[in-house]
Amino acid sequence: MSQIIKAIEAGTLPPSVPTSFVTNSGTAIPTGNILNVLGATSTGISFSGSGNTITGTLANIPNSSLTNSSITINTGSGLSGGGIVSLGGSITLVATNTGTITSVTTSNATPQFVLTGTVENVNFALSNLALGSSLASVTAAVQNVAYGSSALNAITSGIQNSAIGFNSMLLATTGNQNTAIGYDTLATITGGGQNVAIGASALGGMTAGSNNTVIGYTAGSAYTAGNSNNILIGAAVTGVAGETFVTRIGNAQTSCYITGIEGVTVATPQYVTIDPSTNQLGSTAINASGFPWTDVTVATQNLAVNNGYVTDHTNVTYTLPATAALGDTIIIVGKLGITTIAQNAGQQIIFSSASSTVGVTGSAIGTNVGDCCTLICITIGTNTVWRAKSFVGNWNIS
Repeated sequence: MSQIIKAIEAGTLPPSVPTSFVTNSGTAIPTGNILNVLGATSTGISFSGSGNTITGTLANIPNSSLTNSSITINTGSGLSGGGIVSLGGSITLVATNTGTITSVTTSNATPQFVLTGTVENVNFALSNLALGSSLASVTAAVQNVAYGSSALNAITSGIQNSAIGFNSMLLATTGNQNTAIGYDTLATITGGGQNVAIGASALGGMTAGSNNTVIGYTAGSAYTAGNSNNILIGAAVTGVAGETFVTRIGNAQTSCYITGIEGVTVATPQYVTIDPSTNQLGSTAINASGFPWTDVTVATQNLAVNNGYVTDHTNVTYTLPATAALGDTIIIVGKLGITTIAQNAGQQIIFSSASSTVGVTGSAIGTNVGDCCTLICITIGTNTVWRAKSFVGNWNIS
């Protein structure tokens, strides 16, 4: 067997042995004649996603290789921002080309990271979801959802908030479990929690408050601060600044239908009443006679239809209701003092065959402490006529 040996010419050196090796995840330098390649057991960098948001995972990296290591990722020119994020102090991801990396370590063996851009921002590191130019100030906030330009743009440490719509929860820096859906909803609130605002500009001017539920265009727009535990339903149901524990439904409705009431027996029944000037609902106890009764301990008392009154003060002057319907009834019972019944313009009282003068100069006056009467409306409207169905004592009709 023959061999060919090539002579080395003078001045020529043999090929040099490299002292370091460039890999796809860093530069490997032999130590003690051993080349420790990062992730020797099939290290992998995998990506998923599209557009300006890419999720990456560093897979199968041995724990021993995660100390003081650095991996550089070229994020391309489509991303904005910039940053260096340390995963648990063990490995650092560096984004080039003005990219931004936010990250979370699920375990030392499989750290994960997210590249975020200007169009979408999916931050799995803090369990937040942002679509559009939103969630721009997050530091410790978790489990928030923002969808729309400037939604939740100032929040730093709030949790479990959902803001959908342009400027929704724009100024909130803290706050928990708020839900804002619609343009400018909860736009000025800075804190507070458990508010639900649905509809453009709903709760749009409230700076602080909790546990409010409003539904409708500009619903709750009168609220500023100190409004809590309110329920408003309907477009332009603005509410009143500073109110708490208030329910308001509807703004210009002319009819109301509510099922589940008729035929239902309750343990302590009461009459439901309404103030027609404010539409506020109330209640009063049901007396065995079917009438609510008032113990009158003052000198003057305005009478209401289908009510009973006990004269429990010296010389009580009662004034008839401004209007009444046919058959409306009023009962007055004497106890302590003398009873006088005054009239409004156009009204009249009839006791048996005696009729009072029509208008404010007419009246019916009892003469004894125990005088009583039951009046029934026989002419309706503002010029009502009341007839005494029964009476006790001697009454002066003038």
